[in-house]
Amino acid sequence: MFLTAGVILALSGCGTIGTLFGKGNVLGVEAGDCFDEGAMRTTLVTEEGTGVETVDCSDPHDFEVFHVEELPKGAFPGEVEVGEASRRVCEGERFEAFVGAEYLESEIYSWALAPSATDWDESGHREIVCYLSAPGESVSGSLEGAGR
Repeated sequence: MFLTAGVILALSGCGTIGTLFGKGNVLGVEAGDCFDEGAMRTTLVTEEGTGVETVDCSDPHDFEVFHVEELPKGAFPGEVEVGEASRRVCEGERFEAFVGAEYLESEIYSWALAPSATDWDESGHREIVCYLSAPGESVSGSLEGAGR
């Protein structure tokens, strides 16, 4: 599942998602990693990679991972529940603590990648990846404490 600013898109199929999980998530990233949109798109549509190519956060980039959270083990909770958890995790207190502004007041967007039922059942991946972008601009450095 791919949650983008409140919109959920299904990404699983043909084994693509299962082969792309690197560090427990589809992008193979962790908090503090930065990457570009083109690298993310390549990772999501090919079966050859093991994760998105990251860049040094001091260099211009499109996205910054600010939080990764593993959902509890057990049966897949359902798409609605995973979507709600993604919004809660990526647009709530963790966003505010990292950016320094409330999500609804911020000009910075939060995005989330969350597991689908297929990812959960076939690959055992349960991580929600929260990442940020500043629409219309490439960022050099971190958005941590940006306060905007």
